[in-house]
Amino acid sequence: MDYLEIRKRLTEDVRQAIQRSADRLTWSREQVLKNQDIQLGKICSFARQHSGWYGKRLQNLPDKVGLEQLAQIQPTTKEELMANWDSLLCRK
Repeated sequence: MDYLEIRKRLTEDVRQAIQRSADRLTWSREQVLKNQDIQLGKICSFARQHSGWYGKRLQNLPDKVGLEQLAQIQPTTKEELMANWDSLLCRK
């Protein structure tokens, strides 16, 4: 793949990302809350699967995590981050 092909693909990817972001400006409150629920669920699922430390920390949450469960997630302190750095990292 040459430079111009790569540039064309990347330019199109950026254009689509900008359009998706612009579309969100017109979302209703319900759409925003639904998207936040979905994204939080994805983040928690990824962290459970790919981080030993977060896997343990989030194990008591239900499988489907949403905004209602957010208060159950204890904030992570700087000390915890520093003490558990290697097990915090997410590996694909």
